Amino acid sequence: MVVNGRSWPHTERLSYNVGDTVRWRVLNVSADVHPMHLHGFYYRVVARGDGTGDTSYSEARRDLIVTQRMVPGQTMQLTWIPERAGNWLFHCHIPRHFAPRGPLGLSRPGRTRRVPGGARDRESRVGRNERTGGGGDGPSREARPVPARG
Repeated sequence: MVVNGRSWPHTERLSYNVGDTVRWRVLNVSADVHPMHLHGFYYRVVARGDGTGDTSYSEARRDLIVTQRMVPGQTMQLTWIPERAGNWLFHCHIPRHFAPRGPLGLSRPGRTRRVPGGARDRESRVGRNERTGGGGDGPSREARPVPARG
């Protein structure tokens, strides 16, 4: 996951005041599906697109949601209003998409994962899942908020 071309912890922390109207444009530039989720607030989907054009919705047709499933190449414009102070996470809701990965989103050689109870996944299983797209456990370069126009 990247925000304006950078992944956490190297991202700029976005800061808003209570009552501000926040506008983001999110792009899924990966080959993966990403259910994008905002903790603590609902957001309105202003427009959706496919990378070549957007469909804007009238006020009455704007979905009010906490999670939007974004397919590869999909775009979304959203608005939300922080109604209380705090730190609010916007992320893909698939845990393996925000765990650490190696360069280019690939598995790290010789890396194993620890699971509850001290058991270890086999390296061959981790590598096979990541190579075939059936797994992986880290941030891909997918959905990213960028300033909305207008």
